[in-house]
Amino acid sequence: MRKLIAKLVNGEITRRDFAARVLGMGFGMMTVESILDTVTIAGEWNRSAKNAESFRAEPFSEKTPYEQWIEKEDVPVHAGYFVPNVRTVELKPWKRLGASGAIINLEGAEATDGAYLCEIAPGVATNPQRYMFEESIYVLDGEGETTVWHENRPKQAFKWKKGTLFSPPLNTWRIHKNTGRVPARFISVTDLPLVMDLYHNADFIFNNDFVFRDRYNHQP
Repeated sequence: MRKLIAKLVNGEITRRDFAARVLGMGFGMMTVESILDTVTIAGEWNRSAKNAESFRAEPFSEKTPYEQWIEKEDVPVHAGYFVPNVRTVELKPWKRLGASGAIINLEGAEATDGAYLCEIAPGVATNPQRYMFEESIYVLDGEGETTVWHENRPKQAFKWKKGTLFSPPLNTWRIHKNTGRVPARFISVTDLPLVMDLYHNADFIFNNDFVFRDRYNHQP
């Protein structure tokens, strides 16, 4: 059934042919109509969801929305049950970050946790970002500072160095800057897989202006 639905979504078979095949499998007309309605809604949503992220999760795909998203990011993806050394794995320029990076997608995480690596050259800062998922950052090497803020509110900065663990408040703007003389590398553990698989919408996650004042309201 999954492959048949995928063919319908991709336009490989007509709605009439789909209905005939599903009925031939022993399902009732109510099931057929329910699937056709769902596919129609998904198609309309996908057409309206072409956003600044240039990412569209394909419905009924064998890959999760998160797996589809990481493919579009065009950076190395390190998968498996463990990563031997996060300080030496391959990184590549990551347009989103404005720095070098890679994604870690471990087996056994059950699509709830993910991770990424970021390496910032001396004197360089990452692109401003905000997003609707939680992250915990551990600094592997180097030193620098992170600035966080909400729209039209004062910015606040704090310093970090090798061994620092911190978590920027949910959906605040943040910039990470390397203030040292050697590359600064950190690993971030996130719940993005869960969030992406829940909403299927990169624009909602990365371009959402909701302010969680209960999480952060510019307290010192």
